[in-house]
Amino acid sequence: MLVVSDTSPIRALSALDLLSVLHALYGELLVPPSVARELAVSVRNLGAIDVSQLDFVRIQEPTDQAMLAKMRARLDAGEAEAITLAIETHAEVILIDEARDRKVAASLGLRRVGVIGILLEAKKRGIISQVAPSLETLDRTITFRLSAALKKQALEIAGE
Repeated sequence: MLVVSDTSPIRALSALDLLSVLHALYGELLVPPSVARELAVSVRNLGAIDVSQLDFVRIQEPTDQAMLAKMRARLDAGEAEAITLAIETHAEVILIDEARDRKVAASLGLRRVGVIGILLEAKKRGIISQVAPSLETLDRTITFRLSAALKKQALEIAGE
């Protein structure tokens, strides 16, 4: 399965100490250079992540400069590169969380999965036993924007 990731899913799962979930679910991940650079910098209480040291992550630069320019006019660098890379590689999934970025990806026909979707799939496959503790950590410790309605829906889907 070909999967491209934006910054937030990797950062959030790293903070939850669940990066191994990405490898278990998707095998290899592609990340564009802008995402790798964003992850290499500490943000708030979240440490830097050197994705070049993760054996299941491959850094790949998007080559479609026209598409990239179009995306950069609308989005931040990491999201623009991730969406462009997903389109040009015909990725089956793009891991992306921000609502605006998900909307753009959807308009281009990309299948989107965010952190909550990753956690739900990991539970479904028996990789993790519960979703609730991760949602609590995302909400309180990491300050990951998570609405009460979305949290409730995720817990219902997880059967928790």
